[in-house]
Amino acid sequence: MRLRKLLQVLVLAPVLACGIAPEAGAQIMKRDGFTIDFFRSPAERRAREACENNQSDCRPQVRAQIDQEKAISLLLPWAIAGAIILGILLWLRKLEQQKLKKRREAQRKHDPKAYKKLDQTKEDRAAEAAKDDD
Repeated sequence: MRLRKLLQVLVLAPVLACGIAPEAGAQIMKRDGFTIDFFRSPAERRAREACENNQSDCRPQVRAQIDQEKAISLLLPWAIAGAIILGILLWLRKLEQQKLKKRREAQRKHDPKAYKKLDQTKEDRAAEAAKDDD
């Protein structure tokens, strides 16, 4: 009975906390990227603020630069993620090619023991090594 009440508290407490928390819809999520304003002079910052606030004294060059920064900040994380995934896939392909090379070499040398060992999993190899030690 106590375990049941404990489980109810553990399950219902986060649900109630979510109901009390402020709504996530109140947050403003920008979908057009972000700008890099760290190493700018005060004059450049004022010109950029004028463009971001859609004021009349916005220069086209500044707006183009802001748009370019926002586009890069949107695409760069996806490009990095794609490069990481591609790197992992290439690495896995290399491992598979090495395994196939060992398999062909074992077939060429007509070594059935080595060929059989290539098909075994790590657990099978450990079990066989333990059996050989006994």
